[in-house]
Amino acid sequence: MSKRIIVSKSNAGVSVRGESFDRNTLGSQKSLLKRGKKLLLEPSVIESGMIVKPDKITSITNLLKKHYREDWQSNDALSFFKNAFKDNSVVENSTTESRQTENEDVAKKFCFAETLDFDI
Repeated sequence: MSKRIIVSKSNAGVSVRGESFDRNTLGSQKSLLKRGKKLLLEPSVIESGMIVKPDKITSITNLLKKHYREDWQSNDALSFFKNAFKDNSVVENSTTESRQTENEDVAKKFCFAETLDFDI
């Protein structure tokens, strides 16, 4: 039984040592990783790709106004909704801008004119 558990991380890996007394350091360290494996902690950023439709935002806003009155945005318990609506508008604007630039790039690539005239 261990009173104290010491976890240490180095470039070689993660090791754990258990001590049965608080003041002594007698135990030997054992690695948590398989032999020859290294621990690489470089988490990647996950971008929010979920876009909430404007109709849903208006209906949720109406419900919040009914239950919490017009000043629901000042309620700290409802900060999730306030942040979600704010983040959604940023994501929605950036996706529409990126779609417009993609469409312009495709039009330039294939040399399409914006208006086409046909004579029959």
